Amino acid sequence: SSAFHSTGIDLHLRNMKIETLVIAGIASDMCVFTTALDAADRGFHVIIAEDACTTIDTGSHEAAMLMFRRVWGFTMGTQEVLSWL
Repeated sequence: SSAFHSTGIDLHLRNMKIETLVIAGIASDMCVFTTALDAADRGFHVIIAEDACTTIDTGSHEAAMLMFRRVWGFTMGTQEVLSWL
């Protein structure tokens, strides 16, 4: 469920000299979380735009965001991401 699994995205991002990723999407407790985790494990700086993600269960979304920001990267609202950029 990660965008990095069995794809060439890592190579493409590195060839473009990308160092920071802002991730958003559906299934924040699955696809978004695993993609963000894989990116962080590969050395990218990762921000999840937490209000640009969703899942069927609010508690699962909040738990995924909490776990990610405690260890692997950052979570921000979209306005905060835009200000940061």
